[in-house]
Amino acid sequence: MHNLEEGSFFSISRLENPHRLVRTDGEQHAEFPIREGITRIGRSRGLDVCLTDTAVSRFHCYLLRIGDVVKVFDGNSKHPARLNGEIVNGQRLVSGNTLSVGRCTLVYEGPPPGSSSEGRADDRS
Repeated sequence: MHNLEEGSFFSISRLENPHRLVRTDGEQHAEFPIREGITRIGRSRGLDVCLTDTAVSRFHCYLLRIGDVVKVFDGNSKHPARLNGEIVNGQRLVSGNTLSVGRCTLVYEGPPPGSSSEGRADDRS
């Protein structure tokens, strides 16, 4: 679990895991690694990424990472998460994409283009 308020951020080398979300809104800056499998995002302390903004649902959205492919899905929240302004619905994340969750802004940082499966056409769904 990663919680900005408690300072329990866990650091993973960018070489080991180049996938991360970077919180850039306001004066708070934090990085959250995206591990293989599901990364849950919301206000509940038991989630992988805990955002204390009251506009964030307890379980707001989640990321599904398989290899170097990361997709984002809404968790049926009252105010859906948005990817680059569009309501999330299984879109694949590309480095530099902006994910809005409540009033929080998270920027996805992924592996460099052309590395691993990033450039394969069959993974671009």
